[in-house]
Amino acid sequence: MIQPTKPDPETILFHDFDEQIEQWIALKTTPRWEKKIAMDLAQIQVPVFLPTIKQRTKYLTKTSEANIPLFSCYLFASTEHFLDNKFVSPFTRAKINKVLRPDNPQKLKTELLDLRNVLCKHELVQEKVFGKPGDHVRIARGPLVGTEGTILRLKPNQKILVLEVGMLGRKLIIEIGEEHLARVY
Repeated sequence: MIQPTKPDPETILFHDFDEQIEQWIALKTTPRWEKKIAMDLAQIQVPVFLPTIKQRTKYLTKTSEANIPLFSCYLFASTEHFLDNKFVSPFTRAKINKVLRPDNPQKLKTELLDLRNVLCKHELVQEKVFGKPGDHVRIARGPLVGTEGTILRLKPNQKILVLEVGMLGRKLIIEIGEEHLARVY
């Protein structure tokens, strides 16, 4: 007998914002439970909106990519489908710390719709890269450990910084992953 497989949370994006729904609420969740709660609610036909962005993590030999919530510990659900819904499990309710109702429901709907439109353009929203041009940093890992330099430019999509460092009486320009750096105060 073939068992139905559960969809992989990484392949599901909850950017399908239903414009027919007039009122949305924000659900404050336990940290790192946003996707699971969104999946549980979607399975019982509660419309949800969970804005996510791609996070790239670089290891020594590989790069990993995951969709992470744009707003940590928050997702949005249809007010009428969520409140007083008998099918929302006690476990799911226990992982929701707070139900936040907006003062102006129409403004929230407009902002969520705008956010969905921005997220659909993928390249407009990205993770914040460590530091900013002009910051003084120290290389904490790798062959140049201990070397200090100044950030010249950022390459946010690649999480790479362009540094100016001094070595052997010369100024050198190097590109380095942000995971190799520590801020100098």
